[in-house]
Amino acid sequence: MIVERGPTAILRYDAAENILYYAFPNVTLETPEQIVTHFDWCMSFWRRHCGGRKVYCVVDLDGVHVNARHTNLYAAQLRRTLDFAITIVRHGGSSLQRTAVRIAHMKLHTPSRIYGSQEEALMVVKALKSGEIMLEPAGTR
Repeated sequence: MIVERGPTAILRYDAAENILYYAFPNVTLETPEQIVTHFDWCMSFWRRHCGGRKVYCVVDLDGVHVNARHTNLYAAQLRRTLDFAITIVRHGGSSLQRTAVRIAHMKLHTPSRIYGSQEEALMVVKALKSGEIMLEPAGTR
């Protein structure tokens, strides 16, 4: 397991399972610069530790807040992660943060995939890996 704490997130990559875990230590992304810097760092981690391999992303929304005024920018930055994510599943978070994520995904025409717990999110990843469930093609929702 590779673990790295950055300025806005703690990322853990489990190469055996091909899962990239995101956690946030009480982070507020208030400005456009903070949002871009956050996504730049996450992309950098992926490049350095995942070897260009597409990964399953499991994101814990507890402890993070993104300024809703910057939803368009947040969505644009989120689009960048779609290049390396097989899928992104999320859990936790405040109702405001879950709403911001849903709005960003609406702008991208992709499902937000927010679940009640990490266990539920991981069940989805396992079902995808086993072929029990299939991903929707982008833009079908």
